[in-house]
Amino acid sequence: MEITNNHANSPVNQAETEDRYRNIIEVMRDGIIVQAANGQILECNAEAGFIFGMPVKEITARTFLKPQWEPIKENGEPFDVMKHPALVALQTGNSVSDVIIRVTRPDHRKIWLNISSRPLFKPGQTRPYGVVSSFRDITAWKEADQNLKKERNLLATVIEGSTEAIYVKDREGRFLLANKVYVDLLGITQDEIIGHTTEELWPQQTSLLLKKSDEMVIETGQSQTYEVPITDHEGKLHIFLTTKDPYRDSQGNVIGIIGISRDITNRKKVENLKNDFIATVSHELRTPLTAIMGSLGLLTSGAAGSLPDQARQMAEVAYRNSERLLGLINDILDFEKIEAGKMTFDFRPQDLRALVEDTITINQPLSNQGKINLILEPDDLPDQPLVMADKNRLVQVLTNLLSNAIKFSPAGSEVRVRLDCVKKGFKVTVTDQGPGIPLEFRNQIFNKFAQADSSSTRRMGGTGLGLSIAKAIIENHGGEIGFNSRVGQGSAFFFEIPTFDKNKVL
Repeated sequence: MEITNNHANSPVNQAETEDRYRNIIEVMRDGIIVQAANGQILECNAEAGFIFGMPVKEITARTFLKPQWEPIKENGEPFDVMKHPALVALQTGNSVSDVIIRVTRPDHRKIWLNISSRPLFKPGQTRPYGVVSSFRDITAWKEADQNLKKERNLLATVIEGSTEAIYVKDREGRFLLANKVYVDLLGITQDEIIGHTTEELWPQQTSLLLKKSDEMVIETGQSQTYEVPITDHEGKLHIFLTTKDPYRDSQGNVIGIIGISRDITNRKKVENLKNDFIATVSHELRTPLTAIMGSLGLLTSGAAGSLPDQARQMAEVAYRNSERLLGLINDILDFEKIEAGKMTFDFRPQDLRALVEDTITINQPLSNQGKINLILEPDDLPDQPLVMADKNRLVQVLTNLLSNAIKFSPAGSEVRVRLDCVKKGFKVTVTDQGPGIPLEFRNQIFNKFAQADSSSTRRMGGTGLGLSIAKAIIENHGGEIGFNSRVGQGSAFFFEIPTFDKNKVL
């Protein structure tokens, strides 16, 4: 044993031990600094020099942090250099761990450090003769943490500032999050919601409905959207449009649900008022107006006997105005059907050329009245160009294009109709010699209530719904509608519709 101890304490082995420890320190990813009791830096490793942006030789012989390092704490307050972990360890004889400060390097770069210090004692002594400090650059982590906090604060602000009720539940239905809108519905505090289930917070009938949709999202992993009636803590009934999505962990497992509920109570009231208005227009206006038009038609045709010229002219004016009013009513009703997705179509094979010819005949009186020459150009279509279409709806579209062309064309001009074969079917084009469409209006022309010139529209009549309705009808036929126009030279409106494929008909 004596030989072994003598061997261990030999100068050669002591040098080997020191060399071994120095190599260990040099390969460490932490900066290491050894200081004497007076604070003088005796040694440091290469990593310390890298972190501080200084040569190792310039670090040794220095002391503790000086003011030019501008140390600050995490809360932004100045850091008292007398509380540096190394100095505290020397003064108290106790280790100090994980002190986080920001310093400014000599190159003016600001870095965050995590510092731990341990006092060094000689055998049998209670007063440290030195201190060793390890530290690492945590700037990247700190910046990432600060960015994460900013994102969390932003998300929290968005959630709390939202006008929609937002909430998160776990698989057992316990609330993990609920924003102010949801809290206000229940009339309790957020602390009274978090950790509780739907059954504990809502009446039985409401909770059963909400729980059922929660379970559906969790079981299927699919979103659910539905309308749900909710009575708040004051007894007021609300209608919510609710969307629930699966809440997943990093592995994609469903661990709960995320819900967003929008109060659509007022919207539902408006929809009900609109439906009542549509019903009134349909039953209280259109039906008697149709009867009035029938009577006026009999008078103007002479079926009820001849009328004096002045009376006949008045009857004709009344008939035309009634016809225009009925057209407006029909446009409003059609548009409402389109908005509600309730417009029905009776698709059957139709001869497109015959349909176009019939529509031109129907609109001939209007062109004669405006002294417009309505022309169907020769075509190279098959003998019977068939399309799968709702005849009445397609006539409605073509009538709209023809009537617009006629109304906005100068007397003595031409409105030409052309049929062509295109890649997917047939194309019908209506070309006029009118004023054309202003550039600033072209991207709005198929919008509802769109009118390029309100003064001319009032003169010519119309709701601004015709082209919007025509677009919806053509799209329901699987086709497209568009136009070309030059200001001062006229416009060409067209629609394309697929060829009838008998192989696709059951």
